[in-house]
Amino acid sequence: ELGVCEIFGADADLPETVKILPAGLAVLPAGQWSDRVRARISSDEIASFLEHLRQNFEVIIVNTHPVLMVAESAPLIRHADAVILSVEKFETRLPMMMRAQEKIISLAPPVVGVVYHGANKEECWN
Repeated sequence: ELGVCEIFGADADLPETVKILPAGLAVLPAGQWSDRVRARISSDEIASFLEHLRQNFEVIIVNTHPVLMVAESAPLIRHADAVILSVEKFETRLPMMMRAQEKIISLAPPVVGVVYHGANKEECWN
């Protein structure tokens, strides 16, 4: 499936990779990661690409790999307007969550919330 990786690899462009769903939501798949894409992608290219998306879409949500495990997440986070940290009950330990938050803050965007997967009613608040 064509996606962002193919755009950065110069094998495809945005119109042929974006999928428009019936509700009007546009989805841009990740595509196939490769060493060629890794060699071509830069922070400036990511910034330019995200700016192009901002001119064409109202809201852009980017789902990345875990920030502490995959270096390629950092340039995307650096150019984000905000970050929502996703953690999983019984899997994500507080020290790791705090390290992830510190890493994100060091890259500049604010952490505006946390998605806590697996919480029960008693663990949620309004």
